[in-house]
Amino acid sequence: MAMMKDQGRVQLITIKEDGGHQITPTFLSEECYKEAVGGFILVTADIIIINREKKSILLGKRTQNPVKGEWWFMGGRRQAGAWQMEAVAKNFRKETGLEMPRDRFQFLTQVEWFFARREQEPQDAGSHNLLFLYTIDLADEEIATIKLEGAGFDHEAGLQVFDRDRVNAECRPEIRWLYGLIFFGLLPQEAWYI
Repeated sequence: MAMMKDQGRVQLITIKEDGGHQITPTFLSEECYKEAVGGFILVTADIIIINREKKSILLGKRTQNPVKGEWWFMGGRRQAGAWQMEAVAKNFRKETGLEMPRDRFQFLTQVEWFFARREQEPQDAGSHNLLFLYTIDLADEEIATIKLEGAGFDHEAGLQVFDRDRVNAECRPEIRWLYGLIFFGLLPQEAWYI
């Protein structure tokens, strides 16, 4: 059993029974995955890059649904059998090119999200997702080494810095809430306009 703690309270518990079984992730064809998106809750391991000292976050412009055209954070699906922190580190490396120690990622919250759109047809059918959100606090020198590699991001726009004013002006309400949670500990109803 693995537990992650934040300020003395348990945030996330992972239990793996000893049974000699091994879950082998299976790659689904596009057609099969399209059906799965309509029948299952998708679980993701997502990361918001922050600079706590400057109270800023880094976001990339999405080129794929479910949030095409929006400023968004890093992350992606979690494969069956992968430990949560393994998935977080892998998704971060896949999208930024940076290999970071797992203890640099801090659990933020879990969000159940019903997206209105999805990448697979029919796109307007949406998807039901369970996001496990983490933060990683990077120094300017570390941020400078990021190479945006994620397939779902606009590489020309790159990762951009969002302070409080820019988050309020350009981001979805949910991103404003997450910003408020990260830097001010605000609950959703308190953070729509921070």
